[in-house]
Amino acid sequence: MIGLKKFYLLLAVSLMISSETFAEEHYIAIDKIDNATVVNVKSISDFVFLMEKNKIDVVYLQKSSNSMLINIGNTFFSIPSKGYSNVADYNIGDNAGFHNGSDYDDAKKLGFSKSGLYYFYKGNRFSSVADCMDAVDNGFGDSSSYYSAKKLGYTKNEDYKEYLEYTKLGYKTKDDWQLSKTRGFSNSSDYYKSVEQGFSNYKDYKSALDLGLNTNDEFQKYLRTIHPIEKISKEKSIEKKDAVIYYFLQLLPSGESSLRVLTSTLLSNYNKADNNLKTSIDKYINGGTKAKSSTSKSMFYFDDVDYSYSSSRISVSSFFTEENLRTLFKNVSIEEIGSYNVQTDIFRKK
Repeated sequence: MIGLKKFYLLLAVSLMISSETFAEEHYIAIDKIDNATVVNVKSISDFVFLMEKNKIDVVYLQKSSNSMLINIGNTFFSIPSKGYSNVADYNIGDNAGFHNGSDYDDAKKLGFSKSGLYYFYKGNRFSSVADCMDAVDNGFGDSSSYYSAKKLGYTKNEDYKEYLEYTKLGYKTKDDWQLSKTRGFSNSSDYYKSVEQGFSNYKDYKSALDLGLNTNDEFQKYLRTIHPIEKISKEKSIEKKDAVIYYFLQLLPSGESSLRVLTSTLLSNYNKADNNLKTSIDKYINGGTKAKSSTSKSMFYFDDVDYSYSSSRISVSSFFTEENLRTLFKNVSIEEIGSYNVQTDIFRKK
């Protein structure tokens, strides 16, 4: 194991550095020290310094106080042993960040040279040291997430966290999550409904909802049906009502008629029109099945056309009046489809 190799390398280097100090080291167990001055040393580094400086090779082990002591002149210098049995291990373990000798010995057996990895292992529930090292190498912060990810087939914490993120948002797969964002959706519910109904982007899906249409097929049929009227409204810069009237005017056969007769003819043609056309025109004028506020807007075919909804529904059949026809002929050029004589009140269709 790599960790074990590193540990033994560190141990070898430490022993080489302090070989003169610890080569002939002897340990003597004692019960107590009477009538002697005892100075408590705070760090093992200082304790080792005193040994090296004074060429000390005898260390006293006092079990009652769990201390190591050395004698210099008439003074004993003491340091808590922290569970270590010798100065060499104490020096290595303490500098490596181990809390005590027991942990240091346990880490050696397991193959850990770094205290951080050892305590990470002990603080979790890894089945093996190998799993612990694999978790660390792949960015996992605990054993629970490591094994949860492993069950799902994820080896890297980054991928597992991404999985947790998109499943929390309600997405079934990462591809769905990414495709949803690409298509302009802000939540999984709308995305999956749109997929089920055949939509490929949020704009069309939202527009269809506003119109009360349930599928993309219905929405596309609506667009094809209403496109000629939208085109008239856009190209002539006229209101939707006038665009509807103009649309039915251009469908008339060639001939002449008074506005009174023309009004009746247009209304009759509208009433006889295909139900899909009438339904589409109604949605085009009034929006969806729910009444909308005057500030609610949705874009359908042309990006710069304003489709504001009225708070009350308007009857399309009410468009075909003599007054509306006169207003249309006064304000809109109709030379492409015919002409209107103000004096005779006659409309002539080309």
